[in-house]
Amino acid sequence: MISELINIFVNTPYACVYIMVKSDFIKEVALTTGVDEATTKKVFDGVAKVMQQKLIQGIDLKLKDFMNLTLEISPKRKNKNLQTGNIDILPARFRVKIVLPRYLRERIAQKTVYAGTN
Repeated sequence: MISELINIFVNTPYACVYIMVKSDFIKEVALTTGVDEATTKKVFDGVAKVMQQKLIQGIDLKLKDFMNLTLEISPKRKNKNLQTGNIDILPARFRVKIVLPRYLRERIAQKTVYAGTN
């Protein structure tokens, strides 16, 4: 069953079989904009730093037509330790929720083939 799902997923034309790392992303932006890679890297690092600082300060980022980054609090919860069988309490924590705009979600859904669907 699982091997069939993996085969369906890997053999689909739009399956995510490649992960773009930072250096690849910078090269792609440099090619798209015509700006050299060194400048693109400085701008990317600056944007990333500002985004990190704002999230650390508790400020939500609403980047119109791109994405929203909001801080949410996951409440404390019970968790069963599978090795010991004990019930542990996991503390509350912050997490970053990423919301893409509707048009982008729809475009991704049109191009993405989910495993097990026709």
